[in-house]
Amino acid sequence: MSMSGIRQHIFIILIGALIVTSVACGADSDPYWPQFHGPNRDNQSTEKGLLEKWPEDGPALLWTARGLGHGYSTVSIAAGMIYTAGSIEKDTVITAMNMDGKIQWQVKNGSGWTGDRPGTRSTPTIDGNRLYHQSPIGNLVCLDAKTGKKIWGFNTLEKFKSKTNMWALAESLLVDGEHLICCPGGPQTSMVALNKNTVHPVNAYIELCKLKILSFRYSSSR
Repeated sequence: MSMSGIRQHIFIILIGALIVTSVACGADSDPYWPQFHGPNRDNQSTEKGLLEKWPEDGPALLWTARGLGHGYSTVSIAAGMIYTAGSIEKDTVITAMNMDGKIQWQVKNGSGWTGDRPGTRSTPTIDGNRLYHQSPIGNLVCLDAKTGKKIWGFNTLEKFKSKTNMWALAESLLVDGEHLICCPGGPQTSMVALNKNTVHPVNAYIELCKLKILSFRYSSSR
């Protein structure tokens, strides 16, 4: 399939147990891949016992999900649910599915990106019972991960006086303790730490070239 085809159809295909069971969980645990690149953001799974060689025809196809929109977002998995985002018609849409690929809810997160490389970018971040997502044009929302009910939201570019860049915002939001980290960019605010529960800014770092390393721990990739 061409890149154009990939953008136009985000078909989530779970092939055999490749995705469902290889998401940083043990054999007796629920699949857990709650954010972009996994629990530790290192893109490493601790799953054991995967096939060293696939069958000639590949693993058996379990199911395919359609109607998710188009873009570049990948999936998050937590508490028996699968989450992703895509552009559907003129909107950015967040989708939650059960582990059988059945859509449980879909929630709009503002207008979709129609500029260069159209479609979504950000992967939903799951933290406990909350979902955080930022659209390509800066709409940041906190939703109830089970129901999709909106808890709070605002536009980061408007609030922090920035603007959409050539390819739009592509970060997947990071939860660090009680903080939700986002990077609006722009001349006034490069990075912001929000209170993940109340949405109020905790810290805003203004000049990117003068940012200091706030913490560094090599062994745990912090």
